[in-house]
Amino acid sequence: NDSSVADNREGDILRMLGGAGWDITGKTRGSVKVGVVRRSFDSGAVEDDTRLTWEANLLWSPKSYSRFTLGTAQSANETSGPGNYVDSSATTLAWDFTFSPFYSLTADIMYLVDDFYRSEDGRRDKTLSVGLKGGYSPTKKFDLSLSYKNANRDSSDSSLDYSQNVVSLGAEFSI
Repeated sequence: NDSSVADNREGDILRMLGGAGWDITGKTRGSVKVGVVRRSFDSGAVEDDTRLTWEANLLWSPKSYSRFTLGTAQSANETSGPGNYVDSSATTLAWDFTFSPFYSLTADIMYLVDDFYRSEDGRRDKTLSVGLKGGYSPTKKFDLSLSYKNANRDSSDSSLDYSQNVVSLGAEFSI
């Protein structure tokens, strides 16, 4: 019964991190935080867990019109499927390039690993996604964008593998 599984997963997630940030000559800045995450459950039938967690970001702007962002993080997330929770580790890299006040481009790649903590089958999902987004801003109050994202998940449960392509067209208008 799904409601009894959900009831057993009721509880709290407490994250405690400490770290530092820096800004070097305006071209490079970043931050690193390391700590612990404690996942506790209201039900005595589910074992609590404490583990290492982190967040790190690095931004490098070699030119005013070009920016690279590298990030990595580990977190404990709720699960709607197997296991007590999802232990997620993600690494991202993005490149933002502004051609002119009117045109911009963003390319990004992300690698995500989800471990379903204490799942009966030891489920692990690995997802790789790659994206490209172009922007056009004909005025300060109106923006258009066109993006493409490809994501591929490889799961230890092969019935959950997928390959996905998403094309999006966006418009923003501000008053």
